[in-house]
Amino acid sequence: MAIETLQAVKFPLHHSRLIEASAGTGKTYTIAALYLRLVLNHGSAGENFGRPLQPNELLVVTFTEAATEELRDRIRARLSEAARWFRGDISKVDEFLQQLSADYPDQQQWPQLAQQLDAAAQAMDEAAIHTIHGWCNRMLREHAFASGSLFTQQLHTDSTQQWLGLARDYWRNHVQLLAVEERSSYQRLTEVLQSPQALYQKLRPLLSIATAASAPPLATPQQLLTAYQQAEQQLRSEHHNQPWLQWLDAAWQALLQQWATKNIDGRKFKPSFGEKWFAQLRHWAAQVGEGDSPLMPPLTAPAISRLHYHGLVDVLKQPDQAAELLQQPLWQALVDLQQAVTQLPEYRIGVLEHAAMWLQQRFATLQAERAQIGFDDMLTRLQQALQGAHGARLAELIRRQFPLAMIDEFQDTDPTQYAIFNAIYRLAKPYPNTGIFLIGDPKQAIYSFRNADIYTYLQARNDTSPRHYTLVVNYRSTTAMVAATNSLFLPANNHAEGAFLFKDQQHDPVPFVEIAAHGLKSQWQIAGQPASALQWFCYNNASANANTNTDILLKRLAEHCAEQMALLLKHPETGFFSDSGKLQRVQPGDMAVLVNSGSQARLIRAALRKRQIPSVYLSDRDSVFAGSLARDLLIVLRACASPRDPQLVRAALATELIHLSLAELESLK
Repeated sequence: MAIETLQAVKFPLHHSRLIEASAGTGKTYTIAALYLRLVLNHGSAGENFGRPLQPNELLVVTFTEAATEELRDRIRARLSEAARWFRGDISKVDEFLQQLSADYPDQQQWPQLAQQLDAAAQAMDEAAIHTIHGWCNRMLREHAFASGSLFTQQLHTDSTQQWLGLARDYWRNHVQLLAVEERSSYQRLTEVLQSPQALYQKLRPLLSIATAASAPPLATPQQLLTAYQQAEQQLRSEHHNQPWLQWLDAAWQALLQQWATKNIDGRKFKPSFGEKWFAQLRHWAAQVGEGDSPLMPPLTAPAISRLHYHGLVDVLKQPDQAAELLQQPLWQALVDLQQAVTQLPEYRIGVLEHAAMWLQQRFATLQAERAQIGFDDMLTRLQQALQGAHGARLAELIRRQFPLAMIDEFQDTDPTQYAIFNAIYRLAKPYPNTGIFLIGDPKQAIYSFRNADIYTYLQARNDTSPRHYTLVVNYRSTTAMVAATNSLFLPANNHAEGAFLFKDQQHDPVPFVEIAAHGLKSQWQIAGQPASALQWFCYNNASANANTNTDILLKRLAEHCAEQMALLLKHPETGFFSDSGKLQRVQPGDMAVLVNSGSQARLIRAALRKRQIPSVYLSDRDSVFAGSLARDLLIVLRACASPRDPQLVRAALATELIHLSLAELESLK
């Protein structure tokens, strides 16, 4: 199915629509442009929303606080720029605003448009631009009656210890009690759950999925195990109470006879295989009848597939001369036993489902008693409310409050989030006078750790079909980079499974769409010459061999890296050349070094420090309190708390925050 190229000035401003925006194609610019049009109610009848929308009616959802602030600032700036254009305060704007103003040929209308845009820009502090968690929390608070939520709740950011405590409670209530009375059941449960800590780790993906409050109770582990044990006992009575040893002896003799007459293809079935398999079968048959004997012989899948009628026919050169072998009752008995074992009730999944629901219910009770809410609870509680008895009323209230929503980074939406928006806006068949625009790119999912998956995106793509659009110009990368990417992925569309392995015989739900390059205004050059996009450094020294210490090699690589950076910074003709030939020298802040560990980062920083090149180490794993700045701040705060302690005051004055010289410190009395 063809994807329509998005033109911001002509994009229909209603219904559900999917916008695929690859990296660098102007996604934020497009969101701001659509926002501007919605504020003006721009567009012809049937394509626009029907009335101007205010910032507090336009819901924009993204994933991080930083992204919300950036969107808010970019939209405010765009609204202000458009207002100045319609007032005549600026004479040059981009193509979008020129096309937009061309749709208002009566310039006497422009002051009114500028006033609308100014009012919207001034109201951006009240605009509904939120993270998904922040918005869900707001909906629970503002619609407390319809959602069944508390009016005031304390945000609890880390609930790990609460979940672990509940896991231990579950273990005591449903596992530990069986340790004495039901030893076999206890052993089976511990094989599945292992320990309270392991139980929590296994269930973490399930705990973030909302469960309807009206969901029927699940069978307990004891009930599941009782049903399994009853079925197992029936299997033993029907299949184990057979003359297995007698059947084995007769089948083995029949096999030996066929080997003796060379009627068995030795390439497919060697006597050594048969001896090994029948030894395992005899050992198992000797235990049959004991309480804890294995249900099935410990044979591999190839062995089981060989030891039945069709498997033996495959190895026989003349099957019609092996009637005695093929008619042995052992072969069919093994097949019947295998089928009976596979039909036993599955209790492992049921145990995990019961544990997940039990923990969810207890956690919800605990949170309600403490008036607490966690990040995941914000989503699951809103989803549960939308699925509950008053869900339709709640969805209607939210639609009235936010008749149009734009969901940024939609490729990272998880099933819970999708269920929320689908319940409110009904993507496959949206309500009248509503709209929801999903903006994202399935090729760049970055929040999969939050349970985002491609199948949620594919469902949204199907629900919004055929209203699909794409941004086709890359503004961030060089022309050569875009061309290389197109050359790599375009031929992959012809692969049987498509470029991203989702193609079937009928269609490809995630095709690669060719992107054009806008090009950059500057070019990176080294020593006045265009530089290669990728360069390799191969360390080849006679003193380095297979026994060279890894630490030594890492130090040498760090020295090489720092030396190359120093050369780039020192060369007078290295930097970014504009189209006019003006050079912007490269700065330390233009450079980034990617490392695998903090120890490697320290080596790089030490090598740079030797060359008097400043650097900053950035890591998501490091605490803000682990840096030297935090230590200095602590010293200063201690001095402020005890200003009469001269030792603390001197220590504070010696920190880099105050930055007194040794002479100044010495002069202080």
